[in-house]
Amino acid sequence: MNTVKHIIIKSLHQPLSAEEEDELHNWLNKSEKNKALYTKLQDLKTANDLKRISEIDVAKEWNFLEDKHSLNAKASNKRNVLRYLSAAIFIGVVFGSIIMFKTITSPKSSQKEIYKSVVVLENDQILSKSVTEKDEILKNEQGTVVAVQSENSIKFLSGTDKKEALQTVKVPNGKNYTVVLEDSSVVRLNAGSSIQFSNHFTSNSSRVLKLTGEAYFKVSENKEKPFIVKTPKAAIKVLGTSFNVSSYSDENTTKIALVEGKIAIESPSKKFKNQYLLPNQVARVQLDKIEVTNEDVTPHVSWLEGKLIVSEKPFSVVIRQLERKYNVEIENTYSELNSKTFTATFDKESIEEILNSFQLSVPFEYKIKDSKIIINKPRK
Repeated sequence: MNTVKHIIIKSLHQPLSAEEEDELHNWLNKSEKNKALYTKLQDLKTANDLKRISEIDVAKEWNFLEDKHSLNAKASNKRNVLRYLSAAIFIGVVFGSIIMFKTITSPKSSQKEIYKSVVVLENDQILSKSVTEKDEILKNEQGTVVAVQSENSIKFLSGTDKKEALQTVKVPNGKNYTVVLEDSSVVRLNAGSSIQFSNHFTSNSSRVLKLTGEAYFKVSENKEKPFIVKTPKAAIKVLGTSFNVSSYSDENTTKIALVEGKIAIESPSKKFKNQYLLPNQVARVQLDKIEVTNEDVTPHVSWLEGKLIVSEKPFSVVIRQLERKYNVEIENTYSELNSKTFTATFDKESIEEILNSFQLSVPFEYKIKDSKIIINKPRK
């Protein structure tokens, strides 16, 4: 098979000998799958991507490619093949003079390590904790039990203090965590995100919550007390529904994707209000402008399953996504790379595998030291 691999790669870039031609034809005639795979490799040739591929386990890669391709037939064929032949299975690839000091993999911390890194505050004061056999009991300065925290989630209890206070949950980069509010609404916080709400959350006339970052909401229905999510660019009003909001401070656009139910959106300045969203609609809010599109919301909630979906996004945006997901700092000294767009779906790949797959489309070099990645222009 090794000989066949090299003949396949050679055939895409230079003439073969008569003996090599015969061997290639024999391999192609063994199955229709071999022919189909070779056709896809020829398509990639036009993008000049295969010049850096040195080893391909053809049979193994084809099986993986076929499975993945059937699951994502709508995506760009060329980029899917590229992604499957590189990031997802990490085949042997020549990467020039890339320096790799350390492998940074997708965070695999235990749930106990994750919840110990979650910060829970009341009026900017860290809550005290007392440990039970299964949970941790969180209390405020007055000794009132505020929440019960387990390895998988934190559950806030009904406020008994007469004095109103603000409660905050902060999730660091590289983690995500589940928050159950006192009305049983569930909030899944993505990496580098936080929420803030009153300890009188259910006793007030409306259930108001402030979000920085990204979260998925499954809201308990209460027609008498609407649930309102506030971000710097938009306020989302719901009665009972499931939706995702992405509103990171380093992003210019707030994205709101509705999974089920119905929500109304308005801007802080009231320049637009009662902009309704239906299932499988996405609102993008920038300054005081809102744009609503009909689209599959799956990419917007894929992070709930640990996936990272990149869809025609410039590298400057991808960098921020990688920093949050892998809890790393990325310095890009190759400015021309920022405007290059990428489309791919990643699941359990390490950050090295992701960067290596991007290199197949646009050459660059990178080096990793501790939790910092420096990207440089390729040397000629």
